[in-house]
Amino acid sequence: MMYEFMKLDDNTEIVHSDILNYNQGEHVKVYFEKPIWWLLLCILLST
Repeated sequence: MMYEFMKLDDNTEIVHSDILNYNQGEHVKVYFEKPIWWLLLCILLST
């Protein structure tokens, strides 16, 4: 499930996932979405 974190002045939306458990670590997916134009995915890993 994705949750809206914030919306920037240029309508770019930043959303994040729940904490995901993969390969004995916790991860969070963060998406930067601008409607119609682009999508960027970042995966934040725990240390």
